[in-house]
Amino acid sequence: MSDWGFVLDASSSRVTREDFRRLKEMGVRGFIQCLQTGGFSSSQTDVQRVAAANLTDALSEGLPCGGYLNSQPWRAPEIIHASARSVAGDTWSHLPFIANDVEIRDADTGAVPSEYQVLRTRDLIKAEGKRTAIYSARWYWAGVFGNPQWPWLLEDGLWNAFYDQDPDIDFRNAPYGPWSQGHVIGEQYAGTTNLGGDLFDLNFFDLDLLRPAGEEDDMTPDQLKQAMKELLTDRTAFPELNGESVISFHQNSDNFILRTVGSALDKAAEELKAVPLTG
Repeated sequence: MSDWGFVLDASSSRVTREDFRRLKEMGVRGFIQCLQTGGFSSSQTDVQRVAAANLTDALSEGLPCGGYLNSQPWRAPEIIHASARSVAGDTWSHLPFIANDVEIRDADTGAVPSEYQVLRTRDLIKAEGKRTAIYSARWYWAGVFGNPQWPWLLEDGLWNAFYDQDPDIDFRNAPYGPWSQGHVIGEQYAGTTNLGGDLFDLNFFDLDLLRPAGEEDDMTPDQLKQAMKELLTDRTAFPELNGESVISFHQNSDNFILRTVGSALDKAAEELKAVPLTG
C-alpha cells in the first residue's frame, strides 16, 4: 500500500524556506506548485514570479515536490508544456510528478479542452519519464465537460477536488468519469486556506508519486490509519494556534479558516480506525 499524507499545493504565494521548514515541522509531507494558470496574464505572472523559488526552497527542506499545468481550449499542449518547464526552471528535473488540471471553460464561447488536448498533454508529460494524473472535480467533469469515459484515462490516476474538509479518500460518495475509488491518488479536501500568511489548498495525497523512482515507501493499512489518527488528534502540531488543527475547517464569507478542534474531531479519529481510507 502506498504512503499517504498531508500535501499542500500553491499558486502565487511566495513560500520561503523558513516557511517550508515550519510547515514540515507541523506535519506537511509534500508540496505541489502551480506552473501554468488558465491563461489570465496577471495570474500567470504571479506564478512565474514565485514558482521556481518555492520549489527550490521546498526541495531544499527535503519535501518531495510536484507541479501541475492545465489543458486549455485556446492553447496547444506543446505551448502549455513548454511554458510549465520554463516556469519551473532548474527544478523541473527534480519533479517526478506533473498533474494536468482539467477544469477550464472559455467564458465567452463555452469551449472546453478536446480529448486530443488532454491526451497530448498527458503524453508530453509521460514522454519525459514523469508520473501524471488528471486533476478535476465532479462539478466540472460531469457537469461541464460531459463526463467523458475515455478508456485511456484509467492508465493514470485522478487527483480529485472534493471539498468535504476531511483528509480521506471517499470518491465512492460522488464518482464521475471512468474512475473508481482505487484510481484516486489524492483528494484536495479544502480550498484556499491561509497558513501563516501563505495561501494553500489542502490535500490527502499518495506521497510515492512525488518521490523519485526507487524511493517509494509502502505502509500497511493499519500503519496508515494509525498515522492519520495521530495527526488528527495532535494538539501540539500548531501550538501557536492554541489547540486549533490544520485539518479542521469551517467556511466564512471569504475563506476556509481554522476551527478549534474538540470532541467531534476525536470522534472522527476513533471512527477512522474502522473505516477504510482507500479501496
